[in-house]
Amino acid sequence: MFRKNTKHQQPALIPYGHDVSAASELPEKQRKRLENSWAGTFYKEFFSRIDEQSFAVLYSEKDSRPNVPVNVLVGLEALKAGFGWSDQELYENYCYDTNRQQHCLRQPPAIVGGSRPAGRTDIE
Repeated sequence: MFRKNTKHQQPALIPYGHDVSAASELPEKQRKRLENSWAGTFYKEFFSRIDEQSFAVLYSEKDSRPNVPVNVLVGLEALKAGFGWSDQELYENYCYDTNRQQHCLRQPPAIVGGSRPAGRTDIE
């Protein structure tokens, strides 16, 4: 079941769960610096321009579990290729470099993998 991702277009009322390292929790000067970094540019120039509707044909029309947002998956693949990361390095950077990686994807880590990274072993 395909569902377009629009959550990244709205600021969260509550930062990503209890994650105090979310960009919205940073002091103004640091938040501006983050927005003007490569992560902010990646979000504005690449991530937010991904046409998810092109991928809708790959999903069933039947009611089922919604897809992981296509723009998140494509964004992760672009980061992986751009930095030359392995799957494991991508996962670690996405989960633990929360300010930069989550700022460019505008998603909490739970969106990919189902829960916070502690104890996750399926890609090790």
